[in-house]
Amino acid sequence: MSRSSQAGKPSAPTLGPTLLLVAALTVILTAALLGGCAGMAERERVPETVPEERTLYEQIRLHVERLELEEAIAKVEEALAESQPASGEAAETAAGQPAGDGGGFPLEMRLLYARLLLQAERCNEARRQVMLILDRRPDQSEALFILAVLEGRDGNTERQRELLERVVALDPDHADALSALGRLSLEGGDLDGAERWFSRTLEADPRDFPATLGLGRIHLARKNYEQALSMLDRAVSIEPEYPFVYPDRARAKARLGRSGDAVADYSRAVELAPDYVWNYLDRGRLYLRMGLKDKAEGDFTRAAQIDRDNFLAYVYLAGLTYEQERWKESLEHYRRVVALREDYPHAYKPLAVLNYRFGHWREAARWFSRAREAEPRNFAYPLMAVLALRRADAHEQAERALESAMREMPRESWWYEVARYLLHPQYESSLFSMQSRRRDRLIRSKMSFYVATQHLVEEHRRTAAAMFTEVVHSDTGMYMEKRLAAWELQRMEGKR
Repeated sequence: MSRSSQAGKPSAPTLGPTLLLVAALTVILTAALLGGCAGMAERERVPETVPEERTLYEQIRLHVERLELEEAIAKVEEALAESQPASGEAAETAAGQPAGDGGGFPLEMRLLYARLLLQAERCNEARRQVMLILDRRPDQSEALFILAVLEGRDGNTERQRELLERVVALDPDHADALSALGRLSLEGGDLDGAERWFSRTLEADPRDFPATLGLGRIHLARKNYEQALSMLDRAVSIEPEYPFVYPDRARAKARLGRSGDAVADYSRAVELAPDYVWNYLDRGRLYLRMGLKDKAEGDFTRAAQIDRDNFLAYVYLAGLTYEQERWKESLEHYRRVVALREDYPHAYKPLAVLNYRFGHWREAARWFSRAREAEPRNFAYPLMAVLALRRADAHEQAERALESAMREMPRESWWYEVARYLLHPQYESSLFSMQSRRRDRLIRSKMSFYVATQHLVEEHRRTAAAMFTEVVHSDTGMYMEKRLAAWELQRMEGKR
């Protein structure tokens, strides 16, 4: 198993340096089977058969490969118990080998034990084992590396960096430490520093997966898509079963115009990590750019099923269903959006419009007011809020809202002319006179909508219907008031 780590994209899981230890467990076990610890100057020749006294290591290795950590730990503890020095013997020897860790155990066994404990989330016990080594051998690079991982897990980033740099000073070719330093630099936004560390890592180990992936992500961030694709192809060849390399490669391919190949990479990521929500979101967004809206909706729906609280999934679903005029679904999706994040201003206008469409007048008024907060110079929103309140028979509240809005409206604007009419409907002829002098057909059509709605409030249904019809048939394109006028006609005809 190769060492796996990821840095960069916030949406992907942060696989901290603990996962750098997975293959190192196998490295140590292999070294044990070969007769030496990883990092020793020389290793014994590979024996043709595993000696009887080494079969325990083989059992441990098999447990590690199967991710049976507790079973592997039990085997190590069994070995450690057997290697306890007999009473009266020097602590310098155990099981016929130099101990070197201050505890009477073979160093490789203590390191293996610490790594396994760390992988099993038994961090306090792992730290104790590491400190037993460092108390006796303060410059033992593997023990320092494990301690650095522990410090990182505790959030002590500066201490982690200090320990990693110490490891590299002791062992300039320590690929895990070099790669971890690159990851820390990348997470801190230091692309140049990360590139230097990752490049050094690959000099020490050309197949180091975290460094290869990290360099690919650096090229992505710099928009060097050809170089990114080259590095990410190498990363895939090293770790073809690692799901989070495929979305990065998909982004590089998409930027190079290879959308079909990008979809294939996202789909591979979905196969490998079917419950990871970002794979569906990323593929869905690519489908949108390709115009494949049904497939995009399928991915966003799946993302929402996996994570009921995924804000972006509902944003995309709300927008898609609104665009397709699936109004009830869109309203439900937008409600979910603001339930998750009420400070999302792009939801305010559609929520106001949709609530108005379904006759939820007070809700419509509330969201039109919120839309005005997001677009303070658009005074159509307070006008709509006033009309919604009148439709809800909240006339006193509507008058207060109207008077407040008029104090902020430019007096030469069409909004102010409409607001003055809404405040004094008896002056409709004056408004029509001002409306006729407006050259902009769109503004004249919008003004007619507000007059028509006031007539509907006053139960002048025939006049209102005629004016709504005029708005709907105006040659002005689609806009909020025109859509609302069409809905009002449907409501009046009983076609809701």
